[in-house]
Amino acid sequence: LGLQIDPGRVAVFAVVAVLASLLALPLPAGAAGHTSTACPDSIPSAGYTDMAGYSLTAQHAVDCLAFYDVTAGIGGGLYGPAQDVTRSQMAIFLWKVLVAGGYTIDTTAFGFTDIAVAGTVGGDAINAVANAGVSVGIGGGLFDPLSDVTRVQMGLFLAAELDAAGVVP
Repeated sequence: LGLQIDPGRVAVFAVVAVLASLLALPLPAGAAGHTSTACPDSIPSAGYTDMAGYSLTAQHAVDCLAFYDVTAGIGGGLYGPAQDVTRSQMAIFLWKVLVAGGYTIDTTAFGFTDIAVAGTVGGDAINAVANAGVSVGIGGGLFDPLSDVTRVQMGLFLAAELDAAGVVP
């Protein structure tokens, strides 16, 4: 695929993405924060006002994703922790995690016929994850960018991204 990836960095970013994706389930308030190599405690707050009530671990994961420009929230100082994620948004998150890790992925058109509705950034991200072998869509030349990602689909996306990056246990 032409990717030169440090498996350790991708694994850390993938874990952060998984943590952030679990934010729809509020964890006990007051839980200890999480420190990692990619997301030390010194990561500044993103200032999302709708993260109150979520655990410090969840807040820190979102702050970390904002720090690395993996997410910009939903606007107006909000993150939208209980909102669903579309397949095109998941592709953007996956792509931005790799970009944050310093990697370049080919965004050449993969051949999906339904991604124009995802916009330029969404389309580039969908092509990038397809070219990296993370997703081949739903079949028939379709990606289905506006459908929500189920938790099992998220698991498949993340596992495929780790595989494409050559991460081994």
